[in-house]
Amino acid sequence: MAYMDQVLIDPFPKGLRALTVWHRRAGKDQTWLNQVIKCMVQSPKCGTYPYIFPKLTQGRRDLWDAKGMNGTPFRAHFPPELVMDASETEMQITLKPMPHQNPMPISNGKGGRKYVGSVFQVMGTDKESLENLRGIEAAGVVFSEYSLQDPVAWTEIFEPVLLASGGWAAFDFTPKGENHAYDLYKAALLNPKWFVDLRTIEDTRQDAPGESGDRIITLEQIEDLRRRGVNEDTIQQEYYCSFRGHLHGTIYGDLLNRARSEGRIGRFPWIPTAPVGTCWDIGMSDHCAVWFYQMPGDGTIRFIDYYEEKNKEAPFYAQYLRENKRYQYARMCLPWDARFSTGAYFSNVGFRGIEFATIEKKQVGIDRVRENFSKFYFDEHNCALGLSHLENYSRVWDDERKVYLKEPKHDQHSHGADALRTGAKAEFGPLIFEGQVKNIQVVTQFDPRNDDMRGGW
Repeated sequence: MAYMDQVLIDPFPKGLRALTVWHRRAGKDQTWLNQVIKCMVQSPKCGTYPYIFPKLTQGRRDLWDAKGMNGTPFRAHFPPELVMDASETEMQITLKPMPHQNPMPISNGKGGRKYVGSVFQVMGTDKESLENLRGIEAAGVVFSEYSLQDPVAWTEIFEPVLLASGGWAAFDFTPKGENHAYDLYKAALLNPKWFVDLRTIEDTRQDAPGESGDRIITLEQIEDLRRRGVNEDTIQQEYYCSFRGHLHGTIYGDLLNRARSEGRIGRFPWIPTAPVGTCWDIGMSDHCAVWFYQMPGDGTIRFIDYYEEKNKEAPFYAQYLRENKRYQYARMCLPWDARFSTGAYFSNVGFRGIEFATIEKKQVGIDRVRENFSKFYFDEHNCALGLSHLENYSRVWDDERKVYLKEPKHDQHSHGADALRTGAKAEFGPLIFEGQVKNIQVVTQFDPRNDDMRGGW
């Protein structure tokens, strides 16, 4: 981390961005904690330094109460003689102001102010903790295990603050698929102003003064994991920083890999002489996802386009379908809760001859999608966003038991995946131009006793 030793000290660099993709047990948090402490002590300006984890409880376990490989508590890295106050409840450490620093005024809890040095605090981006991040004027922030975090904490909360103040931000993680952390990694590689560092087990050693110089994780240990039956995807992800090494945690990852190898993800443009079907998800917070597909008669289902939007209502989508796409629509597969709203509106404004295959949310089975996946072809350009959602649609990770649970995770990737499930449950077809067939019967198996019906329009 010689680079960081140079840039994270006086003079304090404005707008620094750093990203470290390191293998499991490489010492990410210990390294970044020490960099934060250097800033707190050496920067000429006192400030607040949030250290953020996916969950607040994880921050307590992995940093606040954690020890390094040599048994030293992480918190012992703060020089005791410089600590003014430490709050166990808030996981917060306040330093004394250094002689070269201007003290920072904070509330004394009695209606007045006291002057302190820099403040460090462990925080989280889980639902219960996210709102606590708003309003913090951070001098620098670390996102630990960013690949598991809600990216809103960065894009909507801290990035605007740091752009205005010139503060720095660092992201450390081990990959969890081609998700928002992967997108940030790709963008950082193209930006010369970013510091980017990826390290596998072949790149790290126990090389501090007095240590052996051996690998942190040896090849013999990796082979032992394989002999014990540890999934190779896990090994590639955790120890070789593979962004595609987490397929056992995803729901469709293996099928997408097979589709790529079989050439079913490529250029499959719209066929103007064939009708187009749509399958929809209308989720919470008025989030909408739409797949556009064709069935050319050879037994395949070809997804030619994907679109998503949020905080819009039915008239917006009706206008979008007519003015932004040249498709001739023959079928709309909608979730049950849009039956008397979106579906009715589309019919009333002239989308004639279109069948609305209304189905329930929860009974749309993942297994039905998997059964049909060998028929699916995707246009890699027009469906790029939808494919990203399918690739990252994953199961909930139980951090205590270290296993993936059966239920899918509800996040930004759910809507695109749920829209595909809607189409699969409705069987996608038939796709018939208006006037060819009338009174096609649409069957729904919705049972209100077995559904949690999330609201639609």
